[in-house]
Amino acid sequence: MDVVNRTFVGILVPQPVAEQIHQGLLPLKRKPGVENVRWSATSEFMIQLASLGELGPETLATLRQILPSITSRFPRMRLEVKGFGGAPNLIQPRFVHAELAGDVQWLDQLAQAIDMGVAPYVPAWDMRGFRPTIPIGRLKTESEPQRVALGRALKMTQIAEMGVIDADSVALLISHADTTGIGYSVVERLPLGS
Repeated sequence: MDVVNRTFVGILVPQPVAEQIHQGLLPLKRKPGVENVRWSATSEFMIQLASLGELGPETLATLRQILPSITSRFPRMRLEVKGFGGAPNLIQPRFVHAELAGDVQWLDQLAQAIDMGVAPYVPAWDMRGFRPTIPIGRLKTESEPQRVALGRALKMTQIAEMGVIDADSVALLISHADTTGIGYSVVERLPLGS
């Protein structure tokens, strides 16, 4: 069986919003304590609903059949990108993300429904807690001082709103790497309900 690397279900961030996030990052990138962060390219910006791992063509074909009936039960969403946060917490973060507001309650329910729907078809499926954010960076190497410095930089950076994502669908995606970084190919668009 041929294996497809890194399969996801998510909402890709539209390029205009990705550019606004990138512009919002510029003040943060000038703060002390962020030198050790690997920043994601705008092509990597996604609201990840499920990480499915490496799947073969047969499993992908099955998911293309079952996922539309799951996603169509959920309404279209208006998601506002507002500021930056850190995970696992803002005191000693390892990861940097863009925060979301708006219809985020639907994202959590949608992620849970996708988890339950794909579990029988995805080998060694490990359901993990969903976080309604857009991952944008992570520490390259970790130490307590580096995590504290990153947390301080995040707290000191005030950012205005960075755009709105009007989500009318989610996508089954395969990641790929090229000279510009990591990006995603859409296997199937999965419409949301009205």
